[in-house]
Amino acid sequence: LRPSESASLKTEYTPYCANVAISAVSSNNNIASISDNQVFAKSVGMATITYTDQNSGVSAACAVSVVPTVPQNVRQNKSATTDSVVALKWSKVAGVQGYFVYRQKADGSFTHIGTTDKNTFLDSGRAAGTRYVYKVKAYVISGTDKLISSPSEAVVGVTLPRAPKAPVASTAAHGKVVLKWSKNKTADFYIVYRHTAKDTGFQRVAVVTTNRYKEYLKSGITAYYKVKAVKTVNAVNYVSAYSPAVKVKTK
Repeated sequence: LRPSESASLKTEYTPYCANVAISAVSSNNNIASISDNQVFAKSVGMATITYTDQNSGVSAACAVSVVPTVPQNVRQNKSATTDSVVALKWSKVAGVQGYFVYRQKADGSFTHIGTTDKNTFLDSGRAAGTRYVYKVKAYVISGTDKLISSPSEAVVGVTLPRAPKAPVASTAAHGKVVLKWSKNKTADFYIVYRHTAKDTGFQRVAVVTTNRYKEYLKSGITAYYKVKAVKTVNAVNYVSAYSPAVKVKTK
């Protein structure tokens, strides 16, 4: 059971006897209570429901485990994700001591990769520009018992592509500028940025699907260029850090 859930208990008296007076009590009503053969889960923990025949003194007991609710809103924290770290976060589950985090393996099963007492987790050492799948469970340790929730819904996490190396620039007459950079195997496209004396910071100037960009500026202009790599998964763009800048002066 999970908090706020309920379940029915069935009692049988063998051999059958019509003259019985059975009472039922819980060892901890704050965890689970009993009324009219219905168990009501209140909070995470262990409780024992004991039935006793008041005439004979015969009793029977049933252990009740109230496990944590399933973690909700598990998602990737893109602002804390890098090209080698997938950052996860989720809504806190009341009354728990921590969370188990699982990552999907190649065969589709999930393996435990870490434990945290916070509602965040960093999965480090991942390959750049790669898709991963995660689940989270909440847990409480009650005495010698470890009470664990069902797994959360699976969530996709994607590392950022590795930032491109500094572009190589060449110039030609009439203000022609050509940029080339190393191809990123995990990138779907690239964003090119330019900065000149008239700009405030780097301005986005182009989106290209190849590792090459060409444009024309006025002659005698000094410009700086940077590039970002972008990977798209499920219609979400994952953008690398900037490449180092390259300086160009047009002819």
